[in-house]
Formats: sequence, C-alpha cells, structure tokens
Amino acid sequence: MSVRRSILKKSLFLLAMAVAFHTAPAFGGLFYLDPDTTFITSGVGTEFSVDLKVDAGVTGMKLYQVFLHYDKLRLDTVSVTEGPLMQSAGTTVFHAYVEDDSTALRLESVILGYGLVVDGPGTLATIRFRAIGTGLVNMTMDNLVVHDVNNNPISETGRGAVFCINTPPSPFGLAEPSNLQNITIPIIDNFVFRWHKSYTPYQGDQIRYDLMYSTEPSFSAPHVTTVTGLTDTAYSIPASVMSTGDYYWKVRAYSTLNGYETWCDPSPWSFHLTIASYPGSFSLASPIDQSKLSLACINDIPLDWSDPASPIPNDTMTYTLYFGPTANLPSGSVFDTTVKNISQLVIGENRFARTQWIYWRVKATNKIGFDTLSINTRSFMTYMRGDANNTGSLNILDVSYIINNLYKSGPDSVPLEAADVNGNQVTNILDVSYLINFLYKGGSAPYCP
Repeated sequence: MSVRRSILKKSLFLLAMAVAFHTAPAFGGLFYLDPDTTFITSGVGTEFSVDLKVDAGVTGMKLYQVFLHYDKLRLDTVSVTEGPLMQSAGTTVFHAYVEDDSTALRLESVILGYGLVVDGPGTLATIRFRAIGTGLVNMTMDNLVVHDVNNNPISETGRGAVFCINTPPSPFGLAEPSNLQNITIPIIDNFVFRWHKSYTPYQGDQIRYDLMYSTEPSFSAPHVTTVTGLTDTAYSIPASVMSTGDYYWKVRAYSTLNGYETWCDPSPWSFHLTIASYPGSFSLASPIDQSKLSLACINDIPLDWSDPASPIPNDTMTYTLYFGPTANLPSGSVFDTTVKNISQLVIGENRFARTQWIYWRVKATNKIGFDTLSINTRSFMTYMRGDANNTGSLNILDVSYIINNLYKSGPDSVPLEAADVNGNQVTNILDVSYLINFLYKGGSAPYCP
C-alpha cells in the first residue's frame, strides 16, 4: 500500500468509531516497534524496515489508530504494508498517512464485519524507511486509540524505537586542566590531561581518542603533539618533557566500527603551565674563602650570597645556612639557621670558637620544597689581633708570648695575624713595642684594616 498524505476528511474506520456508545475503557497490552533499536552503518540512502506489533496483552481488538513521530530531516517513509494480525480476522480497511508537516506517520485499521476481533501477539504493519541524514533518531508513539467489538476504548500503552544512522560518538567535554587555568607542577611529577567519556550506541563498537596539545592555537607543526588511539580518558606526560608557557588542547573521539568522529565541545581549551624546577645555581659571595676576621674590627660576621633564579611566579626562597668544622656540608653541620627571601645574614661572632676554621654553605628552597645547594663552600676564622696566646684578652702575657716566639722558639700564634699587632704583615719586635705602647702608654689599638 502506498503512503498517502493526510487529508481533512475522516477515514472510514474513524466513522465506525463513532457508531456506538462509549463505556469505561478496558485495560490492554503493549503496542511496540520491533526492533526497538536499529543500527545503520552504511549511511544515507540505506533502507530498512520496522514492524508495528502488539503483545499478548492486547485482546478483543476491533480497530486501532497510532501516530509515530520522527525527525523528517533524517528519515523518509518509503512504504507501509499491513501485517497479518488484523487480516487474520477478516477484511480490513487499512490506511497509512504522512502528516502534513512530515514529522508523524499515522497508521489505522478496522476489521469489517460484526463481532470480528483479534488478539495479540502479532504484527499490525511493516514500515520501510530510508535514511536521509545521520545521527540518533528517536521514534515515539502517541495518540494511541484502540477499540473492542462494542466500540469501547481499550487502554493500551505504546513504545517507540531508536535508529542509529552512522551515529558518531556521543558529545563529551574536557575536564582537566580547566580552561584558562594557571598550573604550577614540579618537574619530577607527571602532567595529566583528563576528559569526559564518549559513548557509542553500536554493539561491538569501541571508542578511541586522539589527544592534541600545542603551544600555538593553530595546532600547526612543529608546535603540536598528537597522541592517537587512546582507550582511556586520561593521558599522563612527564613534566620534564614540557616547558613553561601557554598550551592549547583538544580531544577527538572516534568509532572503530564506522570511523565517525566527535570533537570535544567546547574546543579547544587553553592553560598556562609553569614547570616548577629546582632553584637555579648560586654561589657564596662574602667573606672570601679562608678569611681571617679580626674581632678588633668587627663584632658580628656578615655573610652574603647570590640569589638563585626561579621559574615559579611569585616564588619565595628559604635559605638554610650550614656551619661545621669541615667542608662536608650539610651532612657535617654542627649549627644551622634559616632566613627567608634575603640573601644575607649577620651572625654574632660568639656563635663560633675563635682561631678555628669554620666552613659554611647555603641551601635555597623554593615554595614547593625543591632545593639547591650553593655551588661552593667557604671558610673563615675569627681572632683578636694582639691576643697572641688566644686567651680572649690582651695583656702582658701576650707580650711575653710574642717575645717567646721570636727569640726563644716558642709556638706560633694562631693565626699568625694575631701576633702582627701593627698589621704590617710581619711579626717582629715592632709588634711587641706596639702592644706595650697600647697596653701601658695609651697608644693606638691593634691594627684594624
């Protein structure tokens, strides 16, 4: 039977519906489309058939009318033929109409003759469609009218169907990193892209993902990296292979069955990445290595070092200073202290034993806990010029110590500069005279450069 367009006049079976008095409706079964899901992979132009059926719950049916709604931009009705169920009871009047707006197909049938009815299950009609578009098509069933032999309405329910016509993977979005996000990640960690899952309606089909990330919004070579054939919705990259800067990224989901694809939406997203690495190299500045610091000139010891570079925006730096009797620092440290965001420290001389070498080194730690040691270790010694015997005070015993060293082979002062009272870099009788003059005659204090 050909499919006709809807007209204003009523069909014959609708006139038959108006003959009898309507009583309370009876309860029936299910009208449904079979199959309830149809998978089309051959694209536009493919023709396929669907049956309109009833289950065993439908009994005593004299006539029916049903509307099937669908997307006219994706499906075209080719033909409709009546199934065997209604005709099994006798002669029928069967009509199929495409409604004027072409979005609904109206099917109706009535059995002619007194007392003739049918019971389910069975097929009422076979409808042949042609795919004229792609995508997911939902066909719904409504305005279901069913009457029994006395023209009483029977309450039935209807169930539609779904047609997947070369349907691409379902829409999906990106998850992490979020759009326009600023990210700081340690260089030893992994950077992870995450996106939401896409689905396929096809049995046996599998979704694969292609990830693209680029340092340019054009996604052009050589700025773009593409990772193909991913089965998971996350991809991890060592942060060490990335660099600080702006990135753009997007993901494509595609079907292994028919090759149809869906790009993430919205797309692309961008983010700014900072690879947080160790503080840059730096060195100790002053005092110079193996400095001998005269306490006649200073009471405190100024320490200074250079600032390490950091790629981290608004980074803060904590410096730990290590001190010990050997250059094996920081493991051999016997004393340490910290300062923040300043690359210098003035420390009291009384923290250290005089006339002994003190080694020092600095560790810089950035705000995420990465640290770098200074490239060098330095040493210094404190002493008091004129305190030749290292007792901590200047008196006649220091005069005697210097004379004993000069003329009686006595021990050297530690350091030698302690006995060089006048600072001429030579220890002799003039230093003895200088110290006596200072102690007893109001002379100048021991030399201070």
